[in-house]
Amino acid sequence: MALVACALMPHGSQAVPEIRDPDFPRFQTVTEGLQQAARILGENPARTAVILTPHGIRAENMMTISDSETVRGVLDETDTPLVEVFSVNRPLARSILQEAEGHGFPMAALSAGASNGPHCQLPLDWGAQVPLHFLSGAVADLNTVVMTPSRMWPLGRLFAFGQMLGTVLERHPDPVWLIASADMAHAHNAEGPYGFHPAAAAFDTWFQDVVMRQDWAELVAVDMSWVQDAKPDALWQMVILAGALGHRFQARHLGYDCPTYFGMMSAAFSPL
Repeated sequence: MALVACALMPHGSQAVPEIRDPDFPRFQTVTEGLQQAARILGENPARTAVILTPHGIRAENMMTISDSETVRGVLDETDTPLVEVFSVNRPLARSILQEAEGHGFPMAALSAGASNGPHCQLPLDWGAQVPLHFLSGAVADLNTVVMTPSRMWPLGRLFAFGQMLGTVLERHPDPVWLIASADMAHAHNAEGPYGFHPAAAAFDTWFQDVVMRQDWAELVAVDMSWVQDAKPDALWQMVILAGALGHRFQARHLGYDCPTYFGMMSAAFSPL
C-alpha cells in the first residue's frame, strides 16, 4: 500500500536544535518525540510527506493545497535562522485535488510567483516546516504536499475528507507518509497569549487517550465549546488523519510535554 505510515507531530519551533532557541532545554521531551517519530516513519520509507497544518494559507470554507514547484520555510525567531526548501509532489497534489472536487469538497489550489520554474514557490509555515525538518533527516530529498483545513467544516465532514484522502494515497504508486501537524491546548498558562483555562489540561489528557484508543467516533463528537475554552490547534488535522487511518494502523505514544503555555504530543501510526 502507498500510505505506509502516519504521525501526529507538534510544531513548536523551540524544539528545533539548529535555531538555538533559549527555551530549547525546556523542549527536550518534545524534541525527542519528534526525532523518534521520524525514526519510526523511516522504518517504512517514503519520499513524500503530506502535511496537514493549521498555520498555512487558509481560504474561507475551503481546503487549501500546495500546487507550486517548491515551498520555502524560514524559522527566524533567533539569531540563527533556519531556511529550508522542499519540492512539492504536484502530481499527487493534483490527484488529491481532482478526487476531492469529485466528492464535492471545496478546494483551493495554491501557487505563487509563476506557474512553473524556480519562481513558482509558496511560503512554508512553521506548522509544516517543523515536522518536515525532522522528517527530512530520515530520508533524502523528501518532497511534500501541504494542506490547510477549514475550521468552518463540521468535524464529520473533515473525517469524510480524511477517508477520501486515505483512498487517494492508497492508490498512489509511490510510498507516502501522512502527517497531522498539531499542538494541544494553548490555555495552560495565565502569562501566555491565550490566558489560562482549566479546560486545557483536561483536553490534553482526553485527546491523548482518545487518539491512543483510536476512538474516532468520540473524537468527532467532541463538545466544541470545550475545544474553544482549551484552544488547541490539533483537532481539525487529527480528525482528517483519523479518517485516513481507519483502524489499520498501530498507535504509539511518543511523548507529551507542556514546557510553556501549550501542550505538545508526538505519536506514530505504523501498519498492523
